Amino acid sequence: MERRCGLKKPLLMIPGPTEASKRVLKVLSHPIVPHYGEDWKPIYDETISLLKKLFKTSGHMFIIPGAGSLAVEISAINTMDEGMKIAIPSNGYFGERLQKIFSAHGEVLNINFEWGEEIDLDKVEEKIAQDHKVKALAAVHCETSTGMINPIEKLGRIAAKYNLIYIVDAISSIGGMEFKMDEWNVDITFVGPQKCLGAIAGITPVAVSEKFWKYLDNRVKPVPSWYLNLKTWRDYVKKSPWHPYPSTLSSPLIIALREALLEIFEEGLEKRFERHVKAAKAMRTGLKELGFKVIAKDENASSTVTAALTPENVKPATLISKVLKNHNILISSGLGKLREKAIRVGHMANTATLEHVLKTINAIGEEITKLGLKTDVSRALKKVEEAYEECGK
Repeated sequence: MERRCGLKKPLLMIPGPTEASKRVLKVLSHPIVPHYGEDWKPIYDETISLLKKLFKTSGHMFIIPGAGSLAVEISAINTMDEGMKIAIPSNGYFGERLQKIFSAHGEVLNINFEWGEEIDLDKVEEKIAQDHKVKALAAVHCETSTGMINPIEKLGRIAAKYNLIYIVDAISSIGGMEFKMDEWNVDITFVGPQKCLGAIAGITPVAVSEKFWKYLDNRVKPVPSWYLNLKTWRDYVKKSPWHPYPSTLSSPLIIALREALLEIFEEGLEKRFERHVKAAKAMRTGLKELGFKVIAKDENASSTVTAALTPENVKPATLISKVLKNHNILISSGLGKLREKAIRVGHMANTATLEHVLKTINAIGEEITKLGLKTDVSRALKKVEEAYEECGK
């Protein structure tokens, strides 16, 4: 078992951080270089260009120091203005968090659904149409608490119909599935490098549309922040090309992100997305064979994370502990109201492979068998292989 700094190194089958490739880890060992200057600028510019290509946008791209929650906060503080509301449909833990963060900056029209329930687009549009104070719409793309995908493209059509600013939390989706920022009318979106990109946490790419700048320039009240004000970041790009950001950035994290992006495009987006779909189908199949109840339906299940209710008399915390102790594989518990009822398994970036799914299903199967459940682990593994090979045919 590998150890670094006194820490064990398990196989990360969680919804982030995920496993980084050897290439990405190798560039992290390079000597530290400054985050500005003639040698640095081509590296940074290429990273920005690759991100825009991945997001499918012609808008502005920034790399912000901090985690995804900071990107949500930036979106909120720049969007929320006097006399307006933002509509936020929620069907899980991170939808509720989106509502909480935005409510700290203004008035939110909460449109709530049961966890794991599909967002009713007619209800969302009805609520928006009834409230003329609604000037923006926000939603989570991949709701990792339930392992489901929300209809971001269709919500974007509603946003366009009512001329709303549209914000999408794509932290756990971009890089693992199709995302078309400009085509889907998205005005602000962001991704977690440590998720489907297979890079390292600590920075967050944030993309901003041209439409949003017009909205920002016509706010009733100024943005109540300097550092979190997107105008500040835009101004540094325009006025300070040698240092196009208002703070210190981590050059090692950006170099690692660039390497991960290069890997993504070397693989090819279509092939990469297909690999994630196949791994997700295989994982859901294996868990069902072992007696778990997958929360998401196949038609709206995430290709990057699976959430499943554990069989009766199997406590998630006990199972997670045994899988880690006996197999050196780390899986995750449910969140919020599902913490004592469900497990979550990530299959994103480098772990979205048949090999990783088989290892994980085998470990889970062996441990629930030891807990007294009658399971046929060999059959489950066979079904996993069949599902992986048949998916996409």
